[in-house]
Amino acid sequence: MSLLLTVNTEVYTVSQNGLLMVGWAFSDGQVEISVYDKKNNRLDTAVDRHQRADVADKYGLSEDYQAGFRVELVCEDLKSLLPITVEFSDGHGQSERSVFDRAAYNAEVLGGGRGIRAFFYRGVRFFKKNGFKKTVKKTLGKLSGDERRDLSYDAWRRQRLLSEEELRLQRETHFEYEPLISLVVPLYRTQEVYLRELVDLIISQTYGNWELILADGSRSDQDDVSPMRQLLSDISGLDGRIHVTELERNAAISGNTNAAIELATGDYIAFMDHDDTLEADAFFECVRAINEHDRPELIYTDQDKIDEHSREYFEPFFKGDFSINMLRSMNYMCHLLVVSKSLLDRLFEKEGVLDSEGHREFLRAEFDGAQDYDFILRCVEEARGIYHIPRILYHWRTIVGSTADNPVAKKYAFAAGRRAIAEHYRRLGIDAEVTETEVHGVYRSQIALTGQPLVSILIPTCDHVDDLKLCVESLMDRLTYKNFEIILIENNSKDQATFDYYKKLEADYGDRIKTVYYEGGFNFSAINNFGEKTAAGEYVLLLNNDTEVMSPDLLEELLMYGQDPEVGAVGARLFYPDGDLQHAGIVMGIGGVAGHIHQRSDGEFTGYFNRIIAQQDISGVTAACMLVRRSVYELVGGLNEDLAVAFNDVDFCLRIRETGYRIVYNPYATMTHYESKSRGYEDDPEKISRFAGEITYMKNRWRGALENDPYYNVNLTLKDVNSGLKKEETA
Repeated sequence: MSLLLTVNTEVYTVSQNGLLMVGWAFSDGQVEISVYDKKNNRLDTAVDRHQRADVADKYGLSEDYQAGFRVELVCEDLKSLLPITVEFSDGHGQSERSVFDRAAYNAEVLGGGRGIRAFFYRGVRFFKKNGFKKTVKKTLGKLSGDERRDLSYDAWRRQRLLSEEELRLQRETHFEYEPLISLVVPLYRTQEVYLRELVDLIISQTYGNWELILADGSRSDQDDVSPMRQLLSDISGLDGRIHVTELERNAAISGNTNAAIELATGDYIAFMDHDDTLEADAFFECVRAINEHDRPELIYTDQDKIDEHSREYFEPFFKGDFSINMLRSMNYMCHLLVVSKSLLDRLFEKEGVLDSEGHREFLRAEFDGAQDYDFILRCVEEARGIYHIPRILYHWRTIVGSTADNPVAKKYAFAAGRRAIAEHYRRLGIDAEVTETEVHGVYRSQIALTGQPLVSILIPTCDHVDDLKLCVESLMDRLTYKNFEIILIENNSKDQATFDYYKKLEADYGDRIKTVYYEGGFNFSAINNFGEKTAAGEYVLLLNNDTEVMSPDLLEELLMYGQDPEVGAVGARLFYPDGDLQHAGIVMGIGGVAGHIHQRSDGEFTGYFNRIIAQQDISGVTAACMLVRRSVYELVGGLNEDLAVAFNDVDFCLRIRETGYRIVYNPYATMTHYESKSRGYEDDPEKISRFAGEITYMKNRWRGALENDPYYNVNLTLKDVNSGLKKEETA
């Protein structure tokens, strides 16, 4: 059977001075690759062909078939050659063309940076997709907030750099436990300027008990020695703590890193890319954490990006503490990563695999592109203690073609990331499907349900029958999960139409909907506690009567996390009727007590480092739509009836977490919440007194939690909901 010409491009990177395409192609014969300019002149282009064992296995090709390709065009002005055509032909009349034109150039090159032209071209693309109104709103938001915050980061960072005196004091500090830190760095034809900068920064570390292992995989079959040999000889002579190994061949990032780990003698292993940089106190802070926090086996820090010339620092990523569900959504831990030798030893004892070079296989080649993601997932499954240092100690360099500069340039890496998460679930015995989202590097998990447990939906209600009708009908008509009951908790309605509607519901739906009557004054906590006592379900869903189902699989999305024995409550993503965001999780301390992160942002906004669209553990979720396991509800004594109106859901979540259960936010469970964006003023004296008392209670009862939300970051502001940089501010 003849093979049709098949072409797959995995990396597609463009700059003003050239383009790079990497992928694989096969047919009956060897595929020829040609590149032509706008006048159909064939261009002098570097084309590398190589074997791809993965492609050969999948498609039944011979082992020596050169399916892999790398096409690199270098020129002074790419734009002058446009449109450029890359042609793949097999000599049997089959061909495939990839055309790169002016529009693509504008989008990829001019739209991929951070300048005015980039802003313009991104705006044009956004306008074509979303229309005039949303484009104006997005532009105003950028000009007034997001861009200003990013531009201010460099100044913010400089204000917080350690002084020479502080660095001197660190160098003179001694810890009770001073572990040897082995920094492992895989090299492949690294630019001298980057490698020397990296080495200088390691030598200047304020903590001195370290070793640097450089594993050089730069040799090719045509090289007798590595082209980096002389440079590395010079570098190794700078400090006795620097060790260099020249590998016989390039085993890619996984194999080269494994070779470096094999030579490490430290108590902890730190990981670093060959062109990135560290703060001078990076090792010091890690050792401080090891001493002060019961010797955690895995440590990670915050990070930012640095330009090719080490002049501009941008995109600071201030992370939360360890969240297993956030990690299953994105590889947020990555840099700087420090892992104990004891953890690595246990990992190898469990897996016992050697890589193709005979080294212990910690990083696995089949996950190259996301090898660190796979490694971290395997580590957290075994780690005894995981600690996050809320400081930017690692600077991720952006170079054209790198994932840091252009995530789309390594689409294969995101596919590998999806497989890494799927393998993680498989190891844990969790039946889950993992898919990539529209945002590269963010993943969605759909976990299979166990059985069909009954869910009791509790809806407090008082008149406003039109709101209630919309809510109930959306539940009955749209939900795909059918094993639920609705309990309407009537509280002092006056309108006869309300009671007529209750009777109609009971007539239409029988015992699937029932009404119970709470005769006390309005107290949200007491009303729900009263309703919960009448529920028959294994789970209760606290739900406001002014909500409407958006996602038909709402209950499945909530239950998939609710069934986790470590989870006590699950929350949804809520939108205002105009599409703006109403709720994507609660951050403690915002506004003095707590606030909804990114509330009132554009509904399409993905949030600070995509947290709006990431399934994650979180400190709190709103009771406007909150699924709770009944046993947990009763364990904590239900909602606090001393908090009649405000903060009862926040207090409830904190008490759930206090018992050891986690709270999860799932953005794929969605509802519209018709709550007014302007709730009015608490201008009644009784209301003012009540609200002040609730604030006082929260600050007294939960002071520690409000001052340091573990799923937020102390470097981010508590003055608003937009995750801006924290200035010199007080709560």
